[in-house]
Amino acid sequence: VILWLVYQLFPESLASTLIPGGIFSAFCIALSVLLTYLIWLNLGVSKRKSLFIAITFGLVPTIWEHATIGEIHSLQILFILLFVYSYIKEKYIISSIAFLFANLVSPLSGLAFGLIYLKGFSKKNILRSIYVGASAVILYLIIFYLIGANLLNLIATASQQYPGKSILY
Repeated sequence: VILWLVYQLFPESLASTLIPGGIFSAFCIALSVLLTYLIWLNLGVSKRKSLFIAITFGLVPTIWEHATIGEIHSLQILFILLFVYSYIKEKYIISSIAFLFANLVSPLSGLAFGLIYLKGFSKKNILRSIYVGASAVILYLIIFYLIGANLLNLIATASQQYPGKSILY
């Protein structure tokens, strides 16, 4: 939906090309580099080291590649880093929404949940992380319910697609 909106902003002559997607990806990665800097700065790392980490992040070949092509991964990275940054800044509602959006882009974003423990392990932090994660999952399930998707039917679909094969196949 976000990329569709981006394409609507461009003139028709460009909207039929990959240029809007590439510009959007570059913008997302640029914001991701900024968020990387802010995350490390807020974790107590010096400005110089935080800047070095952020620049290094932006120059990682895979990240650089995502910045130059119109792919969903740049948006996913942005939402993951917004999730972590807002959690560190104790903006838990924004953190939950960013985590939700990251998982709507790709459910594999759930693997990034452990990054909020960069803030440390304490009883208070663990309880807040449960709140953030649970609220994002509840919103995720509500969205899937509203669009009429049946998450439990995914297993049935897989078994119908390969009759006679176990679900492990």
